[in-house]
Amino acid sequence: MEIERLFWERSHYYADRTVILHAYFCRLLSGDLMPLASQELKWIRPDSLLSLPFPEANRPLLEKLAKELSPDSLEKRVDGFQCSA
Repeated sequence: MEIERLFWERSHYYADRTVILHAYFCRLLSGDLMPLASQELKWIRPDSLLSLPFPEANRPLLEKLAKELSPDSLEKRVDGFQCSA
């Protein structure tokens, strides 16, 4: 796994604690993705992100990710360069 860039970072304040969330765009260099413990891995469409049961703190991240990966906002990426579609 190789980190390409930081996508999102936020603090979220619950009544009893504060969490700091970091989200990165990464590239799988080799092998297969493996879940940790009993977690499930599943590919889903970006427009399905907001329908999944995530904690409140994740909602702004999911909204930004769904927007970034939507067909209307995606750009073609060729050899690391962004080109308008």
